[in-house]
Amino acid sequence: MGVEAPEATFRVANPRTLALHLSPLCTYLLAWQRWDQADKDPAAQHGGNLKVFRVEDGQILASYMLRARRNDAWPAIQWSADEAFCVRMVTNELRIERGLFGGEARPEPLARIRLERLQGFALSPGASYPMRIATYVPAGKGGSPSPRVAVWHWAPSENPEAGDPVAVGTKTLTRTEDVELVWSPTGSGLLVGAASCRVQFLFLAMWGDS
Repeated sequence: MGVEAPEATFRVANPRTLALHLSPLCTYLLAWQRWDQADKDPAAQHGGNLKVFRVEDGQILASYMLRARRNDAWPAIQWSADEAFCVRMVTNELRIERGLFGGEARPEPLARIRLERLQGFALSPGASYPMRIATYVPAGKGGSPSPRVAVWHWAPSENPEAGDPVAVGTKTLTRTEDVELVWSPTGSGLLVGAASCRVQFLFLAMWGDS
């Protein structure tokens, strides 16, 4: 039986690209480029080094500034399983937004999680609501307060005043420099990988459905 060769959906020149990510339904392609001074030129079309492409035709639908990319906060935009909503990280804040990108100006966020020194996050891949979001905040200067991981719940509502996500649990870590947040495929459990002194890597099971 013959096998057909794959065909390119679109091709686009996007120099300095170092990271790519497809949304769950493959509607969007997220691309991060190494930051360059030209990316903040207000006269440049689609200025910014973090771009959202529509896979169907390669059109750029949105672009943002993201000077540094961290593994514990990549992808920088994470969609819910049905792509109805997405979570985007900015300085000291996570923003929950509509997941649909159409090329027009983005609406105001539906909800926010505000955390000083926020460094990483992971949106659960589970298809059910409420959405589950894990966050990581490293230790402050001088080693206090301690690093901590938290899990948040947020459910969409017709009421615009429905409120921001609610923390349903936190875990304090010790002697931790780097953290990896890994959800189970159904979003029922979270695995926290904690690296101490960049030598030993320890996996800690967090909480499940309850």
